[in-house]
Amino acid sequence: MTVPGAVEIIRQLSTAVPPDVLIGAGTVTDEETAKQVIEAGAAFVVGPVLNLGVVSVCKSRDIAVMPGCYTPTEILTAWNAGADIIKVFPATSLGPKYFKDLRGPSPTFG
Repeated sequence: MTVPGAVEIIRQLSTAVPPDVLIGAGTVTDEETAKQVIEAGAAFVVGPVLNLGVVSVCKSRDIAVMPGCYTPTEILTAWNAGADIIKVFPATSLGPKYFKDLRGPSPTFG
Protein backbone atom coordinates (compact mmCIF):
# COMPACT_ATOMS: atom_id res chain seq x y z
CA MET A 1 0.00 0.00 0.00
CA THR A 2 3.05 2.22 -0.27
CA VAL A 3 2.47 2.75 -4.01
CA PRO A 4 0.11 5.60 -4.90
CA GLY A 5 -3.13 4.22 -6.35
CA ALA A 6 -2.36 0.69 -5.16
CA VAL A 7 -6.01 -0.35 -4.85
CA GLU A 8 -6.75 0.66 -8.44
CA ILE A 9 -3.58 -1.06 -9.67
CA ILE A 10 -4.71 -4.26 -7.93
CA ARG A 11 -8.15 -3.88 -9.53
CA GLN A 12 -6.67 -3.48 -13.01
CA LEU A 13 -4.12 -6.26 -12.66
CA SER A 14 -6.55 -8.77 -11.16
CA THR A 15 -8.75 -8.56 -14.25
CA ALA A 16 -5.87 -8.50 -16.75
CA VAL A 17 -3.79 -11.50 -15.68
CA PRO A 18 -4.48 -15.18 -16.37
CA PRO A 19 -6.53 -16.98 -13.69
CA ASP A 20 -3.48 -18.86 -12.39
CA VAL A 21 -1.68 -15.60 -11.49
CA LEU A 22 -2.39 -14.37 -7.98
CA ILE A 23 -2.34 -10.67 -7.21
CA GLY A 24 -1.86 -9.69 -3.61
CA ALA A 25 -1.58 -6.60 -1.47
CA GLY A 26 1.25 -5.72 0.88
CA THR A 27 1.74 -3.29 3.73
CA VAL A 28 -1.91 -3.64 4.72
CA THR A 29 -2.24 -2.29 8.27
CA ASP A 30 -5.96 -1.74 8.81
CA GLU A 31 -9.33 -3.40 8.24
CA GLU A 32 -10.69 -0.83 5.79
CA THR A 33 -7.70 -1.20 3.50
CA ALA A 34 -7.99 -4.99 3.73
CA LYS A 35 -11.62 -4.75 2.60
CA GLN A 36 -10.70 -2.43 -0.27
CA VAL A 37 -7.91 -4.61 -1.65
CA ILE A 38 -10.01 -7.77 -1.37
CA GLU A 39 -12.87 -6.07 -3.23
CA ALA A 40 -10.33 -4.96 -5.84
CA GLY A 41 -9.29 -8.58 -6.40
CA ALA A 42 -6.37 -9.29 -4.07
CA ALA A 43 -5.99 -13.03 -3.51
CA PHE A 44 -3.78 -12.56 -0.44
CA VAL A 45 -2.92 -9.84 2.05
CA VAL A 46 0.44 -9.21 3.72
CA GLY A 47 1.06 -6.81 6.58
CA PRO A 48 4.13 -5.51 8.38
CA VAL A 49 2.34 -5.80 11.75
CA LEU A 50 -0.19 -8.02 13.48
CA ASN A 51 -3.63 -6.45 13.26
CA LEU A 52 -6.24 -8.97 14.36
CA GLY A 53 -8.92 -7.02 12.54
CA VAL A 54 -7.09 -7.50 9.24
CA VAL A 55 -6.76 -11.23 9.96
CA SER A 56 -10.48 -11.42 10.72
CA VAL A 57 -11.48 -9.54 7.55
CA CYS A 58 -9.35 -11.84 5.41
CA LYS A 59 -10.49 -15.05 7.10
CA SER A 60 -14.16 -14.05 6.76
CA ARG A 61 -13.64 -13.66 3.00
CA ASP A 62 -11.46 -16.78 2.57
CA ILE A 63 -8.41 -14.70 1.61
CA ALA A 64 -4.91 -15.79 2.64
CA VAL A 65 -3.41 -13.47 5.23
CA MET A 66 0.20 -13.06 6.29
CA PRO A 67 0.68 -10.64 9.19
CA GLY A 68 4.06 -9.37 10.29
CA CYS A 69 5.09 -10.53 13.76
CA TYR A 70 8.25 -10.09 15.79
CA THR A 71 7.80 -11.67 19.21
CA PRO A 72 6.78 -15.21 20.13
CA THR A 73 3.56 -13.79 21.60
CA GLU A 74 2.68 -12.03 18.35
CA ILE A 75 3.51 -15.14 16.32
CA LEU A 76 1.32 -17.39 18.45
CA THR A 77 -1.49 -14.83 18.56
CA ALA A 78 -1.46 -14.54 14.77
CA TRP A 79 -1.41 -18.32 14.32
CA ASN A 80 -4.27 -18.80 16.78
CA ALA A 81 -6.26 -16.09 14.96
CA GLY A 82 -5.99 -18.06 11.72
CA ALA A 83 -3.08 -16.47 9.87
CA ASP A 84 -2.07 -18.63 6.93
CA ILE A 85 1.60 -17.68 7.05
CA ILE A 86 3.51 -15.67 9.64
CA LYS A 87 5.89 -13.08 8.26
CA VAL A 88 8.58 -12.57 10.88
CA PHE A 89 9.31 -8.90 10.49
CA PRO A 90 11.77 -7.37 10.62
CA ALA A 91 13.88 -10.51 10.50
CA THR A 92 17.17 -9.20 9.14
CA SER A 93 18.51 -8.33 12.58
CA LEU A 94 17.48 -11.67 14.08
CA GLY A 95 19.20 -14.27 11.92
CA PRO A 96 18.62 -18.03 11.67
CA LYS A 97 19.30 -18.63 15.38
CA TYR A 98 16.11 -16.74 16.29
CA PHE A 99 14.02 -19.23 14.35
CA LYS A 100 15.84 -22.16 15.91
CA ASP A 101 15.30 -20.66 19.37
CA LEU A 102 11.57 -20.23 18.67
CA ARG A 103 11.25 -23.81 17.62
CA GLY A 104 12.85 -25.18 20.78
CA PRO A 105 10.01 -24.67 23.27
CA SER A 106 7.13 -25.06 20.86
CA PRO A 107 6.47 -27.31 17.88
CA THR A 108 3.87 -24.72 16.81
CA PHE A 109 6.76 -22.54 15.64
CA GLY A 110 8.23 -25.29 13.45
